[in-house]
Amino acid sequence: MHRVGVLGSAVVWQTLARGFQTHGHDVCIGSRTPAKLADFSSTTGIHAATFTEAASWAEIVVLAVHGSTAEEALRLAGADHLAGKIVIDTTNPISDAPPVDGVLQFFTGPNSSLLERLQAAYPHVRTAIRPRTRILYSL
Repeated sequence: MHRVGVLGSAVVWQTLARGFQTHGHDVCIGSRTPAKLADFSSTTGIHAATFTEAASWAEIVVLAVHGSTAEEALRLAGADHLAGKIVIDTTNPISDAPPVDGVLQFFTGPNSSLLERLQAAYPHVRTAIRPRTRILYSL
């Protein structure tokens, strides 16, 4: 059993948090405003905390925020709280702009990725790419 901190407060994190809990892991959800998660916490038993508290407590951190806030979420979690931990990145670099001809726009270009940006912001984190999931883990 692991302590898993899920950073984010949208539908993706709810699904991931419940999934980790179902498989026997202790789960804490991190948010900028943990009080807004009181109903979710009371119905699931999953503790809500700040990004910093969740990352500090966790052995594994799951980044489940909007792609444009991924770097900010990790900054709020604190680089020291991520050291030596697996960070699973579930974000996508989808732009806030509306789709063009039905196609979602990314805020990254063809020669860069969100994961590369996160790696540049956290150079002590080593990356490994898995199909459809990006995993960051510290040296």
